[in-house]
Order: sequence, then C-alpha cells, then structure tokens
Amino acid sequence: MNIALCTDDNYANHCAVCITSILENNKDEDCHIYVLTDGLTTENYQKFTYLADFYHQNVEVKVMDVSMFSHLQSTNHLSQSMYYRFLLPQVVDGDNVLYLDCDIIVRHPLKDLFNIDLTNMACGVVEDQCCDDIRLHNPINMFSRYFNSGVLFMNLDYWRKNNVAQDLVDFIANFKGQLMCPDQDALNAVLEGKVKFLDCKYNYQQGFYGDLTWLRADKWPAIKETRKNPVVVHYTAGEKPWHKDCKHPLKAEYDNYMHLHTVLLEKKTPGHRWYFYVIEGFVDKLRSIYQWYRSKNGMVVNKA
Repeated sequence: MNIALCTDDNYANHCAVCITSILENNKDEDCHIYVLTDGLTTENYQKFTYLADFYHQNVEVKVMDVSMFSHLQSTNHLSQSMYYRFLLPQVVDGDNVLYLDCDIIVRHPLKDLFNIDLTNMACGVVEDQCCDDIRLHNPINMFSRYFNSGVLFMNLDYWRKNNVAQDLVDFIANFKGQLMCPDQDALNAVLEGKVKFLDCKYNYQQGFYGDLTWLRADKWPAIKETRKNPVVVHYTAGEKPWHKDCKHPLKAEYDNYMHLHTVLLEKKTPGHRWYFYVIEGFVDKLRSIYQWYRSKNGMVVNKA
C-alpha cells in the first residue's frame, strides 16, 4: 500500500502520529509511506526513521523541489506544503497512492479502500463537511458535488496521462481573486466529473459530529450511522487534538497513538490567542439569543 503525507516542521510530529495510527492498524500489509517536505530538522527527520525501524515498514522522507509553487496562493493556516501532493505522480512508483492530511488518524485496516476500482477516474474522494454550502461552489463556478481534499485515493496513471498536476497549478495561478482553500478548490474545479465519491467513513470530518441541519437531510442517516465507527477521522476544526481546547469526541484516540512512542510526546497548547475566546464567548451568546428568537417565531427547522 502506497500512502503519502505532506508536511513541514510545524506539522511533522502530527504527521508522525498519523503514520503511527496507519501502521498500528495495518500490520499485515506491506506499507510504503512517503513523507513529502521541503526540509526537516534532524529531530523531526529522526521521528520517521524511528517509526520505520519500529514497525519494519518503509517510511521514506522525500525532500522536494517546490519552486513551481512559489508563485501560488497560500494563507495563514495553509502553507505552500498543501501543494506538495500534486507531485505524487512523479514521486510514487505505482498505480495508486492514498494521500492523507496530517490532522488525521486511521482507526482500522485500509485494505478495502485500496481495492476500490478507479478506472477512468482521477481520485476516490469524500464529500466535504460543508458540501451543500453554495458559497464553496460559486467562486470556482463548479456546481456538482464538492469534496474534501484531505483524503485522496489517487489514480496515478490517470494523473500522469492527463497532466493533472500542471492543470492544477495553472488553475490557481490564473485564478482572479483569492481562493478560500486554494488546493481543494483547484482539485474540485479541475477534476469535476472525474472523481469517485466514497463512503464518508474514509474521511469522517469534524462537522459530521455536530448539528447537520446545514446538510441535505437525505445524507443524515448515513452520516449518523458512520459516526459509530469511522475508518479515517479527520480533525477539521481549528482546535486540533494537540490543542488544550479541542472538543472533538475522539481527541483521546490521537493521544493514545501519540503516547505509544516517547519520541512523539508533545505538550498541548492553546488553539488560539486569549482574545479569540473572549470574542467567541460573545458571539456564542448572540447566537443563543438569535436561536431563541427564531424558535419563538417558528423559524427553526428539525435538527439532525
């Protein structure tokens, strides 16, 4: 199984925890894990060599020339490392690869996922937790199903034959205006109609645990059933499990994998500066007053 993650020094430890979860739950598989980066400290690099030795699996750190992305958009919370996955077709020696974001844990074997047929498709994907929000679609003029790019089961032959990486770079470089999620928006626009949608158990995002009224009601039963035992958990909120204020119901599972190896232990930090919580508390109070008003006037829909 070819699996790839992209990281910089800031996310290297989280990347290593994700890899730990993969290897713990796929011990019967021959795994080749690629870690794409533009460079790591010796301390962070050694975390990956440690995991390779401990699990007797191939964990390969690849230092990439990422100059082709230097002119592309990035944001405060999305560095240019988000684009490294575009290089996987030229890095991975194989027909397919599973790309994972670093804010993920894998809870079960991935064998069934790797058996999915992607003939004539670029990727296997899962819909985004905000997929029914038209504000995601309008800016990129794309109105079919919008997917989350944190989990991509990539058909590398398709990517190579159709020069997908260059099309993605061109889309971002030529886009007029600021993209909210540059890599994800580009993938959705360029690969429209060329992706296979998978069960949400392979990318169970944090929004699926909350109030589902912003999603079409026909999706609620599958999301609530999958909530019991997802395969891949994606911590998509701003507060990650390595933050003190993380509220994810499975945050302890991240801690369990982190505590398996001393080299992965890290001190939890606040997710935001102090004034964020003051503003958040004020906004939450206004929201509760607004919802009370809506309920009083009969404007509340049934909740999932």
